[in-house]
Amino acid sequence: GGHVETGEEDHDAVARECREEVGLFLDEPGAYRYLGSVAERCVTRRRGTLVVACRVYEQLRPRRPEHLQDKEVAACGWAPLKVLLGDAQPL
Repeated sequence: GGHVETGEEDHDAVARECREEVGLFLDEPGAYRYLGSVAERCVTRRRGTLVVACRVYEQLRPRRPEHLQDKEVAACGWAPLKVLLGDAQPL
């Protein structure tokens, strides 16, 4: 899981979390392209509401995750773009 730091933009938070947790560098020139976002979902929990936000990037060059933080990442995988497009909201 991740979060947005104070003063941080959404993309900056996603790029930082991907770098820290799986070793993917979303800002590497020519490696990824931002496609849009999947509709956010709110999950009510005892400690408040959790907002689940999914940003969708297209991988332009072959890259594998450099590492996975076991305590932060339960699973890592790739989803076919067509699975996500029905819900995507391009900017």
